[in-house]
Amino acid sequence: MTLAARDRMRGMRIATLNLQHGGGARVKGLCEALGQLDADVLVLTEFRIGQRADALTTWLRERGYCQISHGGPPEKVNSVLVAARDGATRPRPLPASSAHAHRVVELTAGEVLIVGVYFPGNAIKDRFWRAEFLPYVASRVGEPCLVIGDFNTGKHRLDEDGATFFSADCIGTLEQAGWVDPWRSRNPLAREFTWFNHTGSGFRLDHAYASPALARRVTASWYDQTPRTSRVSDHAALVVDIA
Repeated sequence: MTLAARDRMRGMRIATLNLQHGGGARVKGLCEALGQLDADVLVLTEFRIGQRADALTTWLRERGYCQISHGGPPEKVNSVLVAARDGATRPRPLPASSAHAHRVVELTAGEVLIVGVYFPGNAIKDRFWRAEFLPYVASRVGEPCLVIGDFNTGKHRLDEDGATFFSADCIGTLEQAGWVDPWRSRNPLAREFTWFNHTGSGFRLDHAYASPALARRVTASWYDQTPRTSRVSDHAALVVDIA
């Protein structure tokens, strides 16, 4: 059965996990954790080109993820990889001349456009969001689309204790444009952090945003803390199920 047929009949699972600097010697454990997620589509952030990446992509293909696309970054530069058991890869949506072209990757799975993202955590993101990313997602809001990955930001005093995030207001801009956070819409006041710094402060950095056409089809969204607590990654995984 193709993923398009499963998308219509049984639903589809999309999951994202930060590999933590490409995974390094933890690749075997990461692959085991990814297998436990049982996802039809995987969005892997902090993906890096290199020998470990080859081991990871080999594992993905052996597990039936026949469609794989990544940002094609220089070696040792964090990027994003999207893998699907069925579907079609697409050209990178941002111009090749953009310094951030490797941060956004598209792949169609069934009838859904999956946009995998990995954003920097500093002020560089602010310029990129306003000049490139927000105009880009505005062009996708009318189709069934899920933007998912490591945003490295969130809402002040809700996705973190304080107000340290860069570009936090851009999250509001996304929501005002009609994009829906499936986890937050089900947990409006809850706190669940996906990454902790060296002082023990928690942050929800990993998000998904569904277009209006897709949001009504989301049946569940949750965080799996196992990859983080088992230390194969420093992030929790995020899972989104759609009908």
